Amino acid sequence: MRKRVVRIVIEWIGVGLMAFVVFVTRPLQTGSQWPQVWHTLYFCYSRIIFILGLIMVISSTLLGIKTSFFKTILDTSLFSFVAKISFCVYLVHYIVLSQVISYVKGDIYYFIPDRFMIHIAICVLSCFFGTMLTVFVELPFSFLQKEFMSRLKKIASKPKIK
Repeated sequence: MRKRVVRIVIEWIGVGLMAFVVFVTRPLQTGSQWPQVWHTLYFCYSRIIFILGLIMVISSTLLGIKTSFFKTILDTSLFSFVAKISFCVYLVHYIVLSQVISYVKGDIYYFIPDRFMIHIAICVLSCFFGTMLTVFVELPFSFLQKEFMSRLKKIASKPKIK
């Protein structure tokens, strides 16, 4: 019972660390002033803190604990689908990003609603093309690979006639 409580506390501390890193930048954008020391420390260690929080959240899943709340969430069909398409989305994302950036001819000013819409459009396009690449290229070729390998195993397992 005590190990379970410790595991749950560690998972939620990890969620808190990740939420801190993601949401603490908004006060900086709206004009709240931090002392320079805190500002420097945040930008220096924010990625490390996020990765530490991520490790705390997924460590029980990686260790094979079956009753983890986050393991239950990660085992849903939505996340299984996202895991299948994520590598193709990663591959396509740079192509979409470079095309959008090369299309813009004028200066881009930092206006949050405009930047937000551009980021959303890039993410939607990347997910669309990544999904198409997965469905029409990766899955058929993985099926062909399984068929080819099963036939090779059948050929290799047949006894040789002398």
